[in-house]
Amino acid sequence: MKELGSISLDIELRSLTFLSESYGHFHLELDDLMVLGEYSTADGPWLEDLFLVFVCRDGNWWECPFGAMGVPGVLSQFEEVWHAHLTVTLGFSTQYKSRIMWPKELADNELYQFTKGGWLDRMITQGMPATRDLRPEVKEYVAATGNNESNRQ
Repeated sequence: MKELGSISLDIELRSLTFLSESYGHFHLELDDLMVLGEYSTADGPWLEDLFLVFVCRDGNWWECPFGAMGVPGVLSQFEEVWHAHLTVTLGFSTQYKSRIMWPKELADNELYQFTKGGWLDRMITQGMPATRDLRPEVKEYVAATGNNESNRQ
């Protein structure tokens, strides 16, 4: 079984840290976080199939397995900081799906667009999408609001 790692949020230092030997690690400043989302895969139940996605001001994004230690606490802290109700809805999905959880003006829209490759890609990946990328409207939102802190509530 893969080690899912741990995630922690330090409100006072305004930073988020994820550490995992299997999934890598990242550290980001809360002020750089523009979009929070979730995405599911068809890999469950034997492999991790639900992830949190953190989209940053520079357009890059980071993924954390939902099963990582500390996820419920981080979501609770985000709810307090953002005065928002965050719900995870893809937990029972058995497909490649994505959803924006925050900010509220984008909530419930799709986060990713999944692209299937040609027949060779589908054979190699056993039918899984070859790539995923942020949807154009998410990229537009990040570009438009990335330098305007007052738009993010």
